[in-house]
Amino acid sequence: MPPKFASPALILANGDPPPKNLVKRLSKKIYLVICTDGAYLKALNLGLKPGWVIGDMDSLPKHQKIGKEARVVYDHDQNCTDLEKTIKFLIKFGCRKALILGAIGDRLDHSFAAFQIMEKYADRIHLKLIHEGWSAEIISKNMHFSSFPGRLVSLFPLGKIRISTRGLQYSLRKEWMSPGSRGVSNLPTAKTVTLRIHKGHVLLIRSIDPTGRGPNVGDLLQP
Repeated sequence: MPPKFASPALILANGDPPPKNLVKRLSKKIYLVICTDGAYLKALNLGLKPGWVIGDMDSLPKHQKIGKEARVVYDHDQNCTDLEKTIKFLIKFGCRKALILGAIGDRLDHSFAAFQIMEKYADRIHLKLIHEGWSAEIISKNMHFSSFPGRLVSLFPLGKIRISTRGLQYSLRKEWMSPGSRGVSNLPTAKTVTLRIHKGHVLLIRSIDPTGRGPNVGDLLQP
């Protein structure tokens, strides 16, 4: 019987590893951990026990053996990064939400590809990428989220969009936006920020660690 994945899943890619304390807190809330082949050793060092390892295994050290608790999915498609293979695998088996760690690193091309992959599958799975005190996700529906003083909120249109906001210093009311830097570094003026997407998709980037004590895990798990 094929697997049926519950949401959310935790994806670990082969970029910069996330802080151990963040991984520890997330692992208490998320029970499906999946990683690309190049991130398997990083996952073990972070205290994670991946249930699945995805890729063509070319990034896995030759001496490294995968434990019996993990299932290996060989995917030799050279037209996809291992991160995209992992996301396609989750979609195939019913997962509709995932957090991505380790997608950003010293490979600028892979880092940029991660955002394009998020856009490509935005209508099929909700993906939230987390990196060094920031979260990024693509939205096309109305949403609201809690905020705090000093939290930075940036909106990047993916194409031409029409959007309204409430609870931000620079508010928008059914305004059209095009790609550019207009939406960078907005600030909350209320405890709750509301976004209404009238048309299109927007990349939402938020700071999640203003105090240095680490992001709120509950906040990360919310849409």
